Amino acid sequence: AGMLRETGVGLVSAPIKKAAEPLMSATAGSGAARRYYIQVAWRGASGVEGAPSEVGVFETTEGTLLEVEAMDPLASAAGWSVYAGITEDSITLQSETAIGLGQKWTAPEAGLITGRKPGQGQEPETYVTVDRTLQRG
Repeated sequence: AGMLRETGVGLVSAPIKKAAEPLMSATAGSGAARRYYIQVAWRGASGVEGAPSEVGVFETTEGTLLEVEAMDPLASAAGWSVYAGITEDSITLQSETAIGLGQKWTAPEAGLITGRKPGQGQEPETYVTVDRTLQRG
């Protein structure tokens, strides 16, 4: 309670919900058999990113590539980000710009890139504090 009084409650003007686990599939390509660990996150019109989904796991076979689609978009979403790794600890951003709603992302044949780690979601734009002191006597 003391910390809440000091920092307040964080608020945002356009909340972006946590993304649902993505739909993952294999598409024809020249990839190697591999296990992928995937997360997605919604992006708002200003580029702000919501909390990433839970980690999904998908295994491709020889001659296929991973294909990912974000599911259950929110009305205010402008696009989405994809994070991927070959281990859970190596998950990093694969899409420098937002992927369009309804579009799929396909893992590059050359392999995954090393981007930034997934974030924790939106940062508060403002804080509201309420200091209530009871008067005695």
